[in-house]
Amino acid sequence: MLEAKLERRTSKTITSRKKLLEQLTEVRSRGWALDGEEHAVGVCGIGVFLSTGQSELYALSVAVPAARFEGNLDTYLAALFQCKVEIESLLAG
Repeated sequence: MLEAKLERRTSKTITSRKKLLEQLTEVRSRGWALDGEEHAVGVCGIGVFLSTGQSELYALSVAVPAARFEGNLDTYLAALFQCKVEIESLLAG
């Protein structure tokens, strides 16, 4: 799925395939992904994978202005994981 060349969008964008793969290993291990202004300057994001029991793959994420992100990561993670649990519960029937 990765393009031949990773496009730099900001000064924080990961453009090294090796570094990106290392980060993906960390994401799988901890269960959530972080975008620290890698996609857009002034915007941070967090995402989680949804276990739906279906063949399709889904994720849930939230974007937050960078100025409000720092110091609030735990609050955003807790809310995101609560949504994840509720969605997965509803899908399980």
